[in-house]
Amino acid sequence: MTTEYSNIKDLKKVLLSRKEYLPFPKYEDRESWAKVNPELRARYLNDELKKKILEYDSSALTATGYMDLYRTGRRGGKWYDTVMSRRDILWQALLAECFEGKSEYIDKIIDLVWAVCEETSWVIPPHNNHMHNHMLSGVNKNALPDILDYNFIDLYSGITATILGWVYYFLKDRLDKETVLVSKRIEIEITKKIIIPFMTHDDMTWFGFYGHKINNWNPWIMSSIIPVCLIVIKDEDLRLEFMSRALEKFDIYVNNCAPDGGSDEGPGYWNVGGGACLDVFEIINDATSGKINLLKTDFARNVSEYIAHANMTGNLYANFGDNGMHYSVGYYAYRYAKLCNSDYLMSYALSKPNVKVCPNLDTNTTYRHLKCLFEYGDVLSEKQTEFVHKDVWLPDTEHLYVNSSDGEVALAAKFGYNNESHNHNDIGTFIYCVDGEAALCDPGSPVYSDKTFSPQRYEIWVCTSAAHCCAEINGFDQHNGDEFKSKILQQSMDDKCVMLKAELKKAYEEEAGIAHYTREFVFDKLNGELSVTDDIELYEASDNLSVHYITARDVFAGNDKAVISLLNGKKVELSCNDGYYALTDEHYFEEGHLRDAWKSDYCKRILFKPKAKSKHHTIKVKIKYYCED
Repeated sequence: MTTEYSNIKDLKKVLLSRKEYLPFPKYEDRESWAKVNPELRARYLNDELKKKILEYDSSALTATGYMDLYRTGRRGGKWYDTVMSRRDILWQALLAECFEGKSEYIDKIIDLVWAVCEETSWVIPPHNNHMHNHMLSGVNKNALPDILDYNFIDLYSGITATILGWVYYFLKDRLDKETVLVSKRIEIEITKKIIIPFMTHDDMTWFGFYGHKINNWNPWIMSSIIPVCLIVIKDEDLRLEFMSRALEKFDIYVNNCAPDGGSDEGPGYWNVGGGACLDVFEIINDATSGKINLLKTDFARNVSEYIAHANMTGNLYANFGDNGMHYSVGYYAYRYAKLCNSDYLMSYALSKPNVKVCPNLDTNTTYRHLKCLFEYGDVLSEKQTEFVHKDVWLPDTEHLYVNSSDGEVALAAKFGYNNESHNHNDIGTFIYCVDGEAALCDPGSPVYSDKTFSPQRYEIWVCTSAAHCCAEINGFDQHNGDEFKSKILQQSMDDKCVMLKAELKKAYEEEAGIAHYTREFVFDKLNGELSVTDDIELYEASDNLSVHYITARDVFAGNDKAVISLLNGKKVELSCNDGYYALTDEHYFEEGHLRDAWKSDYCKRILFKPKAKSKHHTIKVKIKYYCED
């Protein structure tokens, strides 16, 4: 999609020169900064923030401080406290100075810029090992960066570069009055740590090399480094070469995306995956004065609408993969709806109470946040609307999102394969919500650590099919890998009924002894009743199998049925056909964030098991809700 615009001769005709590229008002344009929404201005024009910024200690990070994150394997600690906070403070100081315009923050900005430039590497310690593809190998890992080895760009080096780039863009003339060496140092370090490795290395893991899956890294990094490099690179021929290469490398991500706009990373990553993709489209549009406008394509609209599809009810989202269910999406969705001409996304955005809440201007996606900074006021006059979720089957992603006719019940189901980005072994799982509450759920994501992104990932319970609404067959859960996948057999949808059927045999190892396994969903839109039929044929007779359903609510099971008691007063009944019985077990949430999310220490599994051995099992479970008198 973007490669077709990468020809340098053609690109030269449309790419704005460095002088012409003015995506935002400069520091000297005091009138534009004064017009920013008063609530946003107030965040940066207050004594408390000023004290925090001016008293911040910008001391250097020690070598053992850098090693701390590698040694412990945990996110947080000395590296985050020293390095990440430094970037946050620099970003806040930049915005505060641009709003105030009195030079009170200039010395602190100089100190912070110099401290960041003095850092040997801008790569977060665990990502340091991506350079040599040692992340998954477990050998020869580097606890410190190699001072002679600048061949990798990760998320954090991209974020660092973009913050320095905006300091350069907004304040270069003002900083040059103190000393020209600060701006020159920014040019040198961005060239060394970003431009040279980007222009000379084709083997970045986030380009899809070394067998790495393309994920949010590509658009997230691209949305960080493209505007910065267009600002900093002085040689116009090099700027053209850089932009041409950026269009080629970004196309790797676009070509790996599902045309239906769905995300196998889940809604929690839409912000920095699909959202960052739209940011890159906007950056390209701005850098060419609208001559290359990809925001009006069907693909862009599909990507933008994914977050509305995944919104099951209220602030609950279908959290497949490394995601939680609870999110708050507002103003950004409103902007994307306008950019992509999506009435559906606009209806979704304007239904959210927080669409008019000032967005947090953090460091993760600075181009988008600067757009918000100068445009936020346009949403304040909009009227809140009611969002009517449309039924959607995404054939490329293999996701289903449907609601009952009265909107009381929401169902989300997924198939796909077991090597998706941020994968959980969860082919055929589903989420069933009643009256704004999840009755059958996906527990959520693990705490990120070295183990999370290692060969031991599937030792973590929440990443396994045992933690999802799936089946265990002859003692085997689903397995991870590209070859472990589903095959969609039938799909239909109308105003009364939704049906989806898939073959799941290949989600399991051969040793599971499965000759044939299909799962079929039949959803009655008129009453919200769901039937799930698991048709399992084995090579040898066995009763060692169970179909399990996950809930974080109280449940009673006996004979052939189980009843879940929701906090909203509703009951959800699961009943199975003859020859099978129901029982429950519990799993303790070791992760504190899961206990907080579900307001429970445990999740429960409802298991439907056969009463007798057989080669052929058909377990049909009917799920319906009712109000207890």
